[in-house]
Amino acid sequence: MRLRDLLRLGRAVQARSVPRPSHRYRPADLGGGVTGMTLEARQLLTITGTVFEDWNADGVRDPFDTGLAGTRVFLDSNGNGIIDGPTFTSTTAIPIIDNQTNSGTLTIAQSGTVVGMTVTVNVTHTWMGDVTLRLISPLGTVVTLIQRRGGSGDNMDGTIFDDSAPLPISAGSPPFVGRFRPEMPLAAFNGQSITGTWRLEAQDSAAGDQGQVTSWSLQFLEPSVLTDANGNFSFPGLGPGTYLVRVQPPGGFTASQPGSDFQQITLTAANPTANARLGLIRQGAIYGRAFSDLNGNGQPDPGEVGLAGWSGFLDANGNGVFDPVLPPQIFNSTDTPKPFVDGGLMTSVATVSGAPSDFLNMRVTINGTHTWVGDMVFTLVSPGGVRVTLINRRGGSGDNFTNMVFDDNAALPISAATPPFTGSWRPEQPLAAFRNTPVNGVWTLECLDTFPADAGILQSWTIEFVGREPQFTTNSFGFYRVTAPGSGTFPVIFNPQPGWEFSNPATGVIVVPIPPGGAAVGRDIAIRPIPVLLDPSGVRIENGAAQRSMVRTISFTLNGIVSTMPAGAFTVNRVGGGPAQSFDVRVISSQVVQGRTNVVLGFTGPGLAGGSMNSLPDGVYEMIINGSAIIADNGLAVDFDGDGVAGGSLTVRFHRFFGDSDGDGDVDMDDYNRFRRVYVGGFVGDSSHFDFDGNNLFTSLDLNEFLNNFRRRRLF
Repeated sequence: MRLRDLLRLGRAVQARSVPRPSHRYRPADLGGGVTGMTLEARQLLTITGTVFEDWNADGVRDPFDTGLAGTRVFLDSNGNGIIDGPTFTSTTAIPIIDNQTNSGTLTIAQSGTVVGMTVTVNVTHTWMGDVTLRLISPLGTVVTLIQRRGGSGDNMDGTIFDDSAPLPISAGSPPFVGRFRPEMPLAAFNGQSITGTWRLEAQDSAAGDQGQVTSWSLQFLEPSVLTDANGNFSFPGLGPGTYLVRVQPPGGFTASQPGSDFQQITLTAANPTANARLGLIRQGAIYGRAFSDLNGNGQPDPGEVGLAGWSGFLDANGNGVFDPVLPPQIFNSTDTPKPFVDGGLMTSVATVSGAPSDFLNMRVTINGTHTWVGDMVFTLVSPGGVRVTLINRRGGSGDNFTNMVFDDNAALPISAATPPFTGSWRPEQPLAAFRNTPVNGVWTLECLDTFPADAGILQSWTIEFVGREPQFTTNSFGFYRVTAPGSGTFPVIFNPQPGWEFSNPATGVIVVPIPPGGAAVGRDIAIRPIPVLLDPSGVRIENGAAQRSMVRTISFTLNGIVSTMPAGAFTVNRVGGGPAQSFDVRVISSQVVQGRTNVVLGFTGPGLAGGSMNSLPDGVYEMIINGSAIIADNGLAVDFDGDGVAGGSLTVRFHRFFGDSDGDGDVDMDDYNRFRRVYVGGFVGDSSHFDFDGNNLFTSLDLNEFLNNFRRRRLF
């Protein structure tokens, strides 16, 4: 039998007689503080507020600023900028004697109410797996801090129990340096008075090893809460007074301007509710706004709105084009080789710089030696505090990790692998959890050995990012945000759109410096709409046909896209060749082809000729196009008079004279010969312009109307 098996068998006999905690759960979101007064003295006063991403960094919550969920806000009673509070310490030793329970006391005279606390202990004891520590409040509430953890390891060196710690005490190893969540949450004391005698019990559950608690401390924290999904928070049940409300910026965020991360609030009976607004921005981010520069002066003026849907990218390599895939970036651990802690936690670090937060893919490679790899848990922690478990006690009694690659795109999960885990495997949790979070900074690989008697060495580990240049699209308010891969100077390039031109900067490229740990705001771009023009082909009568025997349609093409074209923008008047008369215009079709708008107009109302063909009757006409009433999709009126300014009118003069097949203004022998061929031979090609009544037949009526104009010869 192996040594590890003997140890497991021997210690398991003792472990069975120790009851385990009946429940484990995460601490309540309300964690923090001494209020400075008893619950009975409180009035029902409330501070509410919002933590938001301050897109224009003005410190004011604007309609376009988005709330930040899951952000810690606290009442900073001492104004030092961190969540803390009064600390009470006992240096009277508590003996830890074989198979006995002893306790020490700490009496607190100060008044206050617990809304969050931490406990710090120092213990000297060999074989910590024998020891259980319990904290008992003045009201008798019992919370187990640690219950027989650490196996044969020794001591607790400044161990801090904190409900908000990232790791449970079960993941620690002697001497348990750092912060750990206790076996049971300290939130069980919330709402109780801090006043009175607190007791720490130290129990030893086996013979052969002894020690003592050399000191222990209680720190009662300032009130704190987490924001909801919309970034909102509330501190109810406060008493009258002045409070400093402060946000604890999450990883990758900082105050949008000096003082935007805290606000002083005064509550009184006359002012029972007050609101705080706390603005943050992302480190390494570039913020700006694209706006419609209607007057072309390059500055935002009243009435010039933000432009939604404009796209662009950060040109990370400065080559002037968008690169959908960048060369891989590999970052190595800086403190390996490093031995694993037998039956405990070891951490290793790697520093990442210049990596894109919106990476396409990420890989982690680990090399190490360890017997009985089923003891090991590897967890990767990002600079922003995001945690991803890579492998959790896989491989049983097998040995070693040899070029073990974790990749979300791998074909098989790590659960399907066997030692030495060579090759690519999907991790226990996806690495995609790190995407669009802070990636530049110090990464930590937590290596937890969950059982003693087998050892090993972490030889090396690497993080690899496969990225692309960051892209963005302006939101409904015209704002954009793009994250730079670290500090430096970066071009932000906007993609052009038809019908618009960049006015400031004229190149559409904004060059932005990013200081280390900083951000850039107000990097706006002015974009001027270009007036849509009439195509050089001009206005076409009967789609450009020569004949004026029938005038049923008028068409034209614009060199841009039109969003509004009312029929009232067109006026058609007979100004000669017959009594004065106005005719209504209808838009038959408006089609966009390759960014150009093709328009076909027709006529409606009384007095039309040609039966169902709805032709204008004989006469000389003027059509007036009011360009100010026709609006392009860039918001400008169409420039119909071609002077470079939006709007303007265009007058088109034309005639209709039945029988005039060549459009020369008369009905002569050339027209007679054409009509005769059609009248005798029937329809040939598009000869409908000779069908006076539009019945698709050539009859004596068509002949008589033609002869009338043939005798008249000229219309004007």
